[in-house]
Parts: sequence; C-alpha cells; structure tokens
Amino acid sequence: MYNVKNDIKGVKSLSTIPVVMRRVIEVVSDENASFEDLSHVIEHDQAIAEKVVSMANSPFFGHTGMINSIEQAVMFLGFDLVKSIAISMTVIHLFNKTEAKKLTEFWEHSLEVAITSDLLCKKIPITNGGVCFLAGLLHDIGRLVLYLVYKSEYAALFCDSELLEKEKDLYGATHAEIGGWFLEETLLPEEVVLPVYYHHGMENLERHKGIVLAVLLAEALVARFSENNTSDGTYNEKIEEILISLGFTEEAIEGIGEILKKEQDNIKSFFRP
Repeated sequence: MYNVKNDIKGVKSLSTIPVVMRRVIEVVSDENASFEDLSHVIEHDQAIAEKVVSMANSPFFGHTGMINSIEQAVMFLGFDLVKSIAISMTVIHLFNKTEAKKLTEFWEHSLEVAITSDLLCKKIPITNGGVCFLAGLLHDIGRLVLYLVYKSEYAALFCDSELLEKEKDLYGATHAEIGGWFLEETLLPEEVVLPVYYHHGMENLERHKGIVLAVLLAEALVARFSENNTSDGTYNEKIEEILISLGFTEEAIEGIGEILKKEQDNIKSFFRP
C-alpha cells in the first residue's frame, strides 16, 4: 500500500502558498480593506486578472454591459467570489503547464460543478456563494494529485466507472480524501477543505454541512446534465429527494440543466487560451 500522505508532499510548490493567494487572503480578511486594495493585488498576476474580468462578463452573472477593468469586475462580483477565482487560479498554477493543458476537460468539469454549487447555495441554508464556487472548482483536485504522483498507473483509472473503489484498493483512500489532505497542506480554510473531503458522502461530517451538501448535489446534477467525460458523480433518486426537500421542483432542476447548457461556451473558454 502506498504512503499517499507522504507522497503528495513531494508535489512541487505544495509547501509554499503562492504569493498572490496569500495576499488575496490577507486583503479579504482585513475588515478595513477596500475594493481598490483587492484590485491592486490581482492586477499583479495577469492570468488571474484576465480570468476575473472574463468571469465578470459571463452571462451567468447577469451583467448586460462590458466590464473591462479589474476594479469594475471586483465591484460587480464582490469580495467573496473574486477571492474564490483568484485562489482557484493560483492552486491550478501549482501544476505543470503541459499537464494542465492535457487536463483541460477535467477543469471544465470542475467549473461546471463550481457554477452549479453557486446556484444551489442560494437555496441551501448557511452557505456562501463565493466559498461554494471555490469548493466546487477544487472538489476533484485529489484526482489531479494522484495523476501527478502516480501518473502511469492512475491515468488508466482517471475516468473509470468504479473510480472510488479502485482508489481505495490501491491507495487506501479516495481522491476526495486525498484532495482534502492536499488542500490542508496549502493552508486553505476548513470551509473549503471539508467540501472537497466529503463531496462523495457526508458520513461523520459535523461542520460546514451546507457548503458540503451544495458541492455534493452539484456534482450529481452535473453528471445528469453534462456530457463531460471526466465527470464522476451520480444522479439518483436519493439526490432528487434531497433536492425536492430543499424546495427544488422538477422544473427548477431542469432549469439548472438549461443554465449549464447556455454556459458551455464560457466554460470551455475559461481554461483555454
């Protein structure tokens, strides 16, 4: 059996929080910080700045005009969502560019889950849209970690229909657990780590249940409505019962599918040049 916890510590840059991520967290944690302070930090990373502006212009967020500056984007999206996008991009940049390009479809799936998590959090008590978006985007990062550490072996499993069972047999843990360990090493907050750790099951979960539920349900809905080959969620009667108990009608559930369909071009462009 592999010593996964020890092995993932060998991933390059894992032990060091990227400068931009650290500064973004510092700014949003400062109650006296302004939109200008956050904009100034993001401006120093062109890739993140471009993604923030791109997201602000997405029809998903309902903007009818043209946002072309970081300041406008931050004011429109708000601190929490901009923080989530910035942190997401810095975590993504921990990975080799060549490998990241190969896994573009995987990141597109992750963005689908992020968008759906954000939609669901509006109906689930004790959730935060920005945190739900970030947790959704990073929910499957354990699969990337396993791919990087055990590449030749794990590549064959990446889209396996029995992924969780085979991960448990080989590594003694699933990608959900391994993703949680990885994000703990990057010192992300518990409200992000726990949804990653528990996104395939909430047994024994005691804290941040609303955010975890949003991500778990989002992955199931994406499995129902998306044709992405890297999706590993399952939509079933139990998931539907939970959604109905939260007040989602069948029409509302189908509406989420329509939103995902409309966002496909934006989703595909987000992680591509």
